[in-house]
Amino acid sequence: MKKLSYAAAAAAIVLSSSARAHELVCEKTVDGNLVREVTHYPARLHFKVVVTNTHPTDASTALSVNDDLMKALGITFTPAAPFTLGVGQSTEFDFDVTVKDEAQCLQLAKAQACAASFEDRFEVDFDGGSAQCAARVICKPEAGNDNGGGVCKYDSDCPAHNHCLYGRCEQDDDHDRDHHGDGDHDKDHDEDHDKDHHDKDHDRDHDKDHDKDHRDVYGGER
Repeated sequence: MKKLSYAAAAAAIVLSSSARAHELVCEKTVDGNLVREVTHYPARLHFKVVVTNTHPTDASTALSVNDDLMKALGITFTPAAPFTLGVGQSTEFDFDVTVKDEAQCLQLAKAQACAASFEDRFEVDFDGGSAQCAARVICKPEAGNDNGGGVCKYDSDCPAHNHCLYGRCEQDDDHDRDHHGDGDHDKDHDEDHDKDHHDKDHDRDHDKDHDKDHRDVYGGER
């Protein structure tokens, strides 16, 4: 009886060690970041997935992988599961997606059941667990540049010194910039005003001196 108990305990330890021997983690980025805002179109998005075996002494086997965006685009992860990684070993997979405009970007978002952004989530299953990682893409209207252009709904959708007009970003004119604090026009106006005021004071002083000289001349004659 005791021998059987010892044998069962030994088997349990072996199974437990086998389950813990598979430890995988993953990382997913888009253009090297976890979050990518798309404000200019067309835009090329570069996705990268890294799967790493983190077990200190044993190899780990990935039984399956899943990525909804890759599936929707017909992209297959390589190496195909199942695959095994040695101690400290990693495998990388990357792919590009080009979106020509905001509407196409939003189509990808709808595939992820989100409104204006989506998380491209990757999952790898292994014996005893799974690992998940995701990169987020935010689809925004075309922002344009300092010379105007770009789609907008509010002024805040446009770059500096631009405003939203009939759904497009338009560059502010000189009058608007002065009105919003540029101040060059007001400064020049104030300087001209001060100059005119100074000239008038000078003319008055000149007239006073002339009248005084005139009185002195005629006073001396009398």
